[in-house]
Amino acid sequence: MALTDTKRIQVPRTILAKIVSVVGILTEMRTQHYVGIAEGISKMTDKRLIFLAPGWGKFDIGWYFLKKRFIADGFDVIYAPYPQNGFGSIEDSAKQTARVLEVIKDSYDHITFVGHSMGGLVGRYIVEAMGRTDLFHAYASMGTPHQGTLLGFLGWWSTSAGEMKVHSDFYKKLVLPWPEEIPRLSISAGLDWIVLPHSSSDLKGATQVHIPRATHSTLLVHPRIYQEIYAWLIYSIFDEVGFVSKEGFFARFSPKNHVYGLKISVILNKMQEICSKLPFLAKKA
Repeated sequence: MALTDTKRIQVPRTILAKIVSVVGILTEMRTQHYVGIAEGISKMTDKRLIFLAPGWGKFDIGWYFLKKRFIADGFDVIYAPYPQNGFGSIEDSAKQTARVLEVIKDSYDHITFVGHSMGGLVGRYIVEAMGRTDLFHAYASMGTPHQGTLLGFLGWWSTSAGEMKVHSDFYKKLVLPWPEEIPRLSISAGLDWIVLPHSSSDLKGATQVHIPRATHSTLLVHPRIYQEIYAWLIYSIFDEVGFVSKEGFFARFSPKNHVYGLKISVILNKMQEICSKLPFLAKKA
């Protein structure tokens, strides 16, 4: 991809979110094949996995850009499986997800669970209700109704939607203490029209990040999402700040340089490498 192509692919986020939603509805979201995929992953040599847990309705297509960014940086990425596309109980989705994590957990040195909306509750149920503290090493939620949402009644026909209502019995099941060895990141959107009140997205004891101009849906494609999760992992979890120069690290996250694509970080780092060798740009010793 040439840098001159940047403007062509910067689709307005609201339009992009609608496209993602429509494509997700029209795409068949099968879950039975995920266990088979997980068994195949056990043969891979990569040691770090980003485990993406989608929200209600399981629109995997919404993770496309985030998935590509993580793969470009050397992570393996797979999606959590939900029976009935997550319209059934959150408990059922959590148990199915735990089955996959059980298969792959010994193949990775580190697994980061990243959940959007209901996906964040799936991860919490695995730890705080099922007591499985051995399935992932770090947890991040995006727009998750940790204390419920006032709009849960809109999905009256779906068990999981009802469970996300404020003061629902589901939250009474999350009673087990969160282990200190599993760090948590909670990201909320300032324009979230699904999780109400907005404070419901805050998770006590977690690192809190607030993105003012993001909505519930556009959290999936907002440029800061990758920036926050990736930087959190590199700085706080892996302690690998030195893997790239400070200038190179932040150049990747510059808003004016950011495009939604797989190779932009590679392009920017390559440009930095080339420029550093030019006589008139090279730093004096």
